[in-house]
Amino acid sequence: VSGHGVAAALLASRVNSHLSEKRLVDPDPWAITLDMNDFLRRSFGDTGMFVTFLAVAIDLKTFSARICGAGHPGPIHWSKQRGLAHCIPSQHLPIGILEEFQRTPHFNTIQLEPGDRLLLYTDGIIETTSPTDEPLRIAGLAKLLAESGDIPLFGLGDWILKKVTERSSAKPHDDMTLMMLEMKNPMRSRTEYSLGTI
Repeated sequence: VSGHGVAAALLASRVNSHLSEKRLVDPDPWAITLDMNDFLRRSFGDTGMFVTFLAVAIDLKTFSARICGAGHPGPIHWSKQRGLAHCIPSQHLPIGILEEFQRTPHFNTIQLEPGDRLLLYTDGIIETTSPTDEPLRIAGLAKLLAESGDIPLFGLGDWILKKVTERSSAKPHDDMTLMMLEMKNPMRSRTEYSLGTI
């Protein structure tokens, strides 16, 4: 949420509440993003506040992932087979800015394979700076993810945060949140996938 303090916290609370209801009605990332923009414009349009937003839906039977980003740093996909990591950029401006949000469905679809990882994060991670004031940026985080193939999923968050803070010359000025997904095998039951959050 743009800005910090009480106003941003209240807006985040309202957004979270509305999102919790919407995702039960229609879990499609594009539909959720469009509805969230309408909600912000309707409820907070005169405040000048906006929200960066990212919606991801993964079919656990086919491993197809639909990703719709609105101004939020794009998730990073690491391919186990190729050993490469790349960013899937946001397609839209943050929600709450434009009343006429793009009405044509626009999102990215990627195919995940067993062993692949998907990293979602907040900009506090990529804005950390080195002693020479060089920001980590998305490319730096993608490089870390590419180097972490041997790190177990549930140790990955701690490993990334340690690497990020070790290179940083100052205390973080923004929140640092990570969410990691690792694909196992096409799902037969709801227990056959892993999700790690830190």
